[in-house]
Amino acid sequence: MYEDRGENLSFLHKYDPACSTTPIDSWGHPVKDPEEMSGSERLRKQIKLKRRQKPRSERASPRATLRDRRVKPPVVMPVENPKDHMRNAFLEFAALTIAIQDVTQTMCKTF
Repeated sequence: MYEDRGENLSFLHKYDPACSTTPIDSWGHPVKDPEEMSGSERLRKQIKLKRRQKPRSERASPRATLRDRRVKPPVVMPVENPKDHMRNAFLEFAALTIAIQDVTQTMCKTF
């Protein structure tokens, strides 16, 4: 038996598209009019339209290192003391971080 505690339980009702005249998106949510859209929704829509209008060749031009799928290796020093170990480790870390950043930026530009 259900006890009414005054809570809003409207989220339990299933959305029936047959009863609605508003259009729905692919997720089943009702689509708002452009006048009712928030600023971020309008911006996303504009960006999506601009991406569709651009030819594929203009979207992204990957750098040579990304085309070859190679990371530019750091120049390591011969190790004579612990400070040299730390320097070499930092250079390896920096090279990997830069490569990951380049790939991420290229992937974001592509999609």
